[in-house]
Amino acid sequence: MPFLPQLVTAMEQHGHLRLPADVRAHLLSISPATVDRMLRPERENIKRSISTTRRGNLLKHQIQVRTFADWDDVTPGFLEADLVAHCGGNTNGAFLNTLVLEIKLKIV
Repeated sequence: MPFLPQLVTAMEQHGHLRLPADVRAHLLSISPATVDRMLRPERENIKRSISTTRRGNLLKHQIQVRTFADWDDVTPGFLEADLVAHCGGNTNGAFLNTLVLEIKLKIV
């Protein structure tokens, strides 16, 4: 859980979490393998899905979707977008999303 220390700190600062010092120290020192072992029963009960995003039917045929092999366009105004779900392959419950947008500009 690479972001766990930042998450715990942020939740404490905003009043969403209060932990005794010993529990906090134990939580921040827990290994990823231990977290996996503790969460295994919960993960087994959760239905897994393939993707968190789908193309809309309205624009599906109007907007060309290209694969990584097609990205050789440096035309000014060209936009690349990538939405990544940091969900560990499980879309049930809460997880983080990252949206990256890159616009090609012509610098004169």
